[in-house]
Amino acid sequence: MKRFLCVLFLAMMVFSLSACGAPVEETAKTTPVIEEKYDENGNILMEPLYMGFNLWYYNSYTYGEDQKLLNVTRYTNEGVYLDEEKYIYRADGTLEKVECYWENLDFEIVLWQEKLYNENGVLYKIQNYENGEISDYYDFEYDARQRCVKEIHYDIQWNNGDYPQSYVEYTYDDAGNCVRKDDYDQHEERTCYYTYTHDSNGNVSVESIHRLIDGEEFISTTEFTYHSNGKVKDKVTTDKSSRREEVWDARGAMVCEKSYEREASGEWFLGSAVEYSAELKVFYTYLKDGRYKTESIKGNAAVASWMELAWYNPDGTLFCTNHEGEFYDPSGNKLATPPDVSAWDEAT
Repeated sequence: MKRFLCVLFLAMMVFSLSACGAPVEETAKTTPVIEEKYDENGNILMEPLYMGFNLWYYNSYTYGEDQKLLNVTRYTNEGVYLDEEKYIYRADGTLEKVECYWENLDFEIVLWQEKLYNENGVLYKIQNYENGEISDYYDFEYDARQRCVKEIHYDIQWNNGDYPQSYVEYTYDDAGNCVRKDDYDQHEERTCYYTYTHDSNGNVSVESIHRLIDGEEFISTTEFTYHSNGKVKDKVTTDKSSRREEVWDARGAMVCEKSYEREASGEWFLGSAVEYSAELKVFYTYLKDGRYKTESIKGNAAVASWMELAWYNPDGTLFCTNHEGEFYDPSGNKLATPPDVSAWDEAT
């Protein structure tokens, strides 16, 4: 629903200091949401997944009389079917396989996946199908404690499955936490490895990725903190030249993300950010002279009902806005002559 322009621009002057460190319009949360739902036995029935505060898609779960999971179906925020998983059990009740089904209508490909389990409920093979034919598959190897130590990928379409296309090896500590993962290519050369540190609850607190490219090692490190319910609260990823910070709420919805670049001095410069509120998704672009530009999008998920641009001076005051192709001054008065905002775009 469109707002009257004068109200809109006056509202833009009422700001709060956001998690991104920049002012964002305060709005009441009016976007409909789907909350997590559980049955009387504690089984999850509905699981929403958000992009910011807007519902992106959700999962629906069904169970048998014995409380075993039978089906997980994923829908868009408008309730349109996306894909599903069907759980199939043996006569003795042990899980035999999980069938995953979805369609790629753009390429007219019917995709199907089978996850196969042994009598002990351990996953030993994943098979992917395209139009009824196996396209590739994964084999899994375990140690005496039933921990996966190797994952081997065979690609039928690439090499007829005559030899592994790639494989992964896992290493664990005495507590059973995975502390290292090594990736190898078809030539059995290591291309990348990961190391993990865990907190007292067993959650990954630090993940380091070491990529090997032409004999040179590139390292990125991600640090995690968690809410009391176990969902990620903060996630900070840093490499040699960039840094990305993410803030999530206890529902699993992203609240804010910020991107930095390292300057020659070694200091971090905040180049861009995205702030999510109940109604708005606001993109920030920062310039090194203190100016910044915002793009505000209102609407559920990827469907925007309106977009507004705003340009700010080095002292943080509003320079002008653009709403539906028309420019306005800081007071909301329509400008007959478009102002020159090229300096913001040229410096971006």
